[in-house]
Amino acid sequence: MPPVVAGSAPPSPNRSTCRPREHSNSTCAAPPWAPPPASPSRPAPATPGVSPPGGTTTPPPRPRSRPTCSLSCRALPRTWPTSAPSSPGPVPAPSTLTTSAPNDHRARVAHEAVPAPSSPTSDPGVAVHLLDNPVKNYPWGSHTDIATLTERPDPTLDPEAEMWLGAHPAGPSTLAGTGHSLAELIAADPLAALGADVLGRYGRRLPYLMKVISVARPLSLQVHPNAEQAADGHSRGMYDDPWPKPELICALTPFTALAGFRPPEQAAMLLDRLGMAELTEVSALLRAGAVREGFDLLLQRRQITDRAVWAASAVHHPDYALIARLARQYPGDPACLAPLLLRRHELHPGQALFLGAGVLHCYLKGFGVEIMGSSDNVVRAGLTGKPVDRAELLRITDPDALPLRVLPAATGEYETPSPEFRLRRIRHGTGWRLRGTAPRILLCTTGTASVDHVQLRQGQSLFIPATHSPPTLGVDGEVFCAEPGTHAS
Repeated sequence: MPPVVAGSAPPSPNRSTCRPREHSNSTCAAPPWAPPPASPSRPAPATPGVSPPGGTTTPPPRPRSRPTCSLSCRALPRTWPTSAPSSPGPVPAPSTLTTSAPNDHRARVAHEAVPAPSSPTSDPGVAVHLLDNPVKNYPWGSHTDIATLTERPDPTLDPEAEMWLGAHPAGPSTLAGTGHSLAELIAADPLAALGADVLGRYGRRLPYLMKVISVARPLSLQVHPNAEQAADGHSRGMYDDPWPKPELICALTPFTALAGFRPPEQAAMLLDRLGMAELTEVSALLRAGAVREGFDLLLQRRQITDRAVWAASAVHHPDYALIARLARQYPGDPACLAPLLLRRHELHPGQALFLGAGVLHCYLKGFGVEIMGSSDNVVRAGLTGKPVDRAELLRITDPDALPLRVLPAATGEYETPSPEFRLRRIRHGTGWRLRGTAPRILLCTTGTASVDHVQLRQGQSLFIPATHSPPTLGVDGEVFCAEPGTHAS
């Protein structure tokens, strides 16, 4: 297990509330996950302009090694779209950002000051693409969090649980103003979009999926398969995707989760405090080190769940109080007793939790940015209205696997053992230079950011193809950057 990256403790979140803008001239207070304002001594990032739509420019001839396609990372003219086309028509070429030099001189952040040399295949004229991202309406979501982030009216009619940023078939992002998906852009020219390294490791797909997740009610008790289990299960029709789903959750607000089993003796003692003879066998299995078998037996004791919940209500302790809370939402579900077996994690804004394959977990409450392998493989044990598969969950659960608590390094990066993804949190500052080239997604979570002299507002995101030169960022707020990880060691 790699060491947890240590960093400075995050500051206390700004707890002021935020209402969405009604028009472009209105203002709002910082959202609850907003970082503190920039120091007055630090120069503010410029607010560069965007070239207006103009005349057409004949595209340069494409290399013979790449087939001609109508959807391209190298589309011209170099203008940013200001409105959607009036009719879909043929697949339009996504617009390209202006590359005119700014008039200001940007300060360099010390630990990112060394400019990375451009790769021979990088091109500053390659398009970057503003994204429109699908929102998933699940019962456990919030009516306000994602709407406030994206500056839409709230509360929303339906709960909004997740916003997906990526190219997964179950919810791909679309290129703003075109109606065409990020997956289509990648399929049209995978070498330009992904780069040779990612294309060689993962084929013609983006290996990661970024999400904004809002947890107002507990999620299902679940686990994800490893790479071998996912490939085997997919071949047998058990899993939707043949890929694993390691994941990292980074808190924007205080975030609570259950993840990984407690020490067996501790879990047995917590069960014993309920004073129920029917749980004696479960406790004995735990003390003998048979954690998987003890958990399985607990899930089978549905007939005693109500009495166990009643007994827990008489114990004044947060773990027992959580049992009562879960039972109110999922009456009769023995998975309500899981808090006595699992470790509880409280994340402050800026802290993160990495969950590898086989780690049993359940998100309880909070708002955060999540990055994972681009897979939707989930096996559930309970606390859900969706299908559960206890046998498969027990088969792929690793009782010894624990989550990793992660703090950002000085560069803002959250280091994990996952080769599928890397997440970086970038806060107030100008002249941030992202090193090397990679298929990247940037999300502005508060304030504004300029990416190669194009402005992003809170809630906006964009895709940077691998053939784009290493971008320079100006951040007056907070930005999360997702990209593929390095080779597995």
